[in-house]
Amino acid sequence: MNSRKTFALIDLSAYKQNLLYLSRKAFPAKLMAVVKADAYGHGAVELSKAARDIGIERLAVAFLEEGIKIREGGVNLPILVLNYVDRHEIPIARKFGLTLTLCSFGQLEEIVDLEVPLPDFHIVVDTGMRRLGMEWEDSLRLYESAVSKGIRITGAYTHFATADEKESEFVSEQKDSFDRFLAGLGEIPFGSFESHISNSAGTIFLDNSRYDYVRAGIATYGLQPSIIVDNNLMPVLEWKTCISYLKKIHAGYSVSYGRT
Repeated sequence: MNSRKTFALIDLSAYKQNLLYLSRKAFPAKLMAVVKADAYGHGAVELSKAARDIGIERLAVAFLEEGIKIREGGVNLPILVLNYVDRHEIPIARKFGLTLTLCSFGQLEEIVDLEVPLPDFHIVVDTGMRRLGMEWEDSLRLYESAVSKGIRITGAYTHFATADEKESEFVSEQKDSFDRFLAGLGEIPFGSFESHISNSAGTIFLDNSRYDYVRAGIATYGLQPSIIVDNNLMPVLEWKTCISYLKKIHAGYSVSYGRT
């Protein structure tokens, strides 16, 4: 029953078209669909299935439980968890086949003594966002230390702070720092290694040919990642309701609490 007669209508066709458009923009890099926060409120399981059905190969979420929900919904694509996961939850991540983020030496020390099989990890490199991760030199040492301890590091990423500002000089600085990290890796002991740097704005505006993936979130839902409008994006969510009452009031009347 929906007595309020209010609901959100999600257009899966529009979502798929956005994914295909962003995939073309990213090529030869591939698109990693960001479905964190229940796919930004659009329904993570349903949209993950839609992404899978058109050939998207990887998903990203913010927290462990988000990845578990998608797994339990029947989606078997690789899923990267972007935030820190506590050492006690590592076995759960492994059980559900989730790839985790490694961000510090402290985190590494927390997991190396776990007497359980560990999941794969991607290292997050701080190139200027100043959230998770360390600067590229320390991240390189973290990578070397983790590999020497038998941790499977299968990728690395960073995150743009100003990609929505076209021709931002800081974007170039961040790319340079990340490229320095990648150049210092040397031989990769675990086979394939995935690098990714661009968010939605970076996917649309930047050349991603040197990297394996882009991580697009807000643009996949048809929302603009910048004040520069991309008319190729299609809104995915339509909000519908009914009008319960209309009234006319005199000019100068106040309305509701606080007379706002």
